Amino acid sequence: MRFGSKYKSKKIIVDGLLFDSKKEANRWYELKMLQKAGEISELERQKPFELIPTRYYSGVCVRGCKYIADFYYLDKKNGYVAEDVKGYVLDVFVIKKKLFLEKYVSSGICSFYENGNNQVFYKKNEKK
Repeated sequence: MRFGSKYKSKKIIVDGLLFDSKKEANRWYELKMLQKAGEISELERQKPFELIPTRYYSGVCVRGCKYIADFYYLDKKNGYVAEDVKGYVLDVFVIKKKLFLEKYVSSGICSFYENGNNQVFYKKNEKK
């Protein structure tokens, strides 16, 4: 018996890079074209962001929590953008997205683009 992905996404290799889905690979191609056209720069994949640091309580280590963005780049119009390509939105993503928005978007560090069934762009707060 062969077991597939729980969410029916198939891993795919493009440019020698492994992607979690065809949708993510297609977005990588689009971003590469935008980079070539000069619209974005500093394109990265799988960039980790610390949401909660590791702490020690009474000598017991409680591991921190991080969010890994599918893509991270510098957009000419919007500054730095963290982007996530989603087919299915899981509960853990909803929680991590809220923590990310609070720590990185509301503080003006970067914007967040949720590229899934509902495309939503959360623009970073401008520092005053």
